[in-house]
Amino acid sequence: MSAYRVADVAQELLRRGWTKAELAERLGVTERTIKRDLAALQRAGWPVRCADDAADRVLPRVYWIDKGAL
Repeated sequence: MSAYRVADVAQELLRRGWTKAELAERLGVTERTIKRDLAALQRAGWPVRCADDAADRVLPRVYWIDKGAL
């Protein structure tokens, strides 16, 4: 895992919400890598949040960092 990439993910999530696919494309990695990076941020205490419409699952999940929880 690249600490620089995880920092890039955190920086992007502070700006706005992203799907894993959007972040993966933006950073040139796979969605699996983004999933691991999100987990690393959460383990480090970053308040990563996820908007999940469990009712229909049509829209992909959107992730962001809750600035109010920092």
